[in-house]
Amino acid sequence: MRIKIPSDPTLRTLIFSNFVNTFGNGLWRTLEVIFFSIYLGFGAHQVAVALSVAGAVGLIFSIPIGYLADRFGPRGLAILGFIGEGLILLCYLTIKSTQAARASPKPKRNWRQRGTRPLARR
Repeated sequence: MRIKIPSDPTLRTLIFSNFVNTFGNGLWRTLEVIFFSIYLGFGAHQVAVALSVAGAVGLIFSIPIGYLADRFGPRGLAILGFIGEGLILLCYLTIKSTQAARASPKPKRNWRQRGTRPLARR
């Protein structure tokens, strides 16, 4: 199977940037599950609920963002979106404990107290 590379440089740039973005998103999805479950100690169900809520929020906001992109243009909105995403991701650097990432005030028991072992140590 031959892959046809477009001759238009704008289209090549778009295809390459889409590839880089897709690769980075896949890598991030894997690493965020590891970050939440191993580093912060969240259970699998907590990670699943948190990521599901984040996905639902993204779906809900896609309609107003699409409207704004139609009204003001997609380029500026995409730039603002990437800057906002970067700032939000920088917040992960400030998380030092499970308490900083949770809304509940009670501390989570670790796996030794629960009598179970995390998947990474089995």
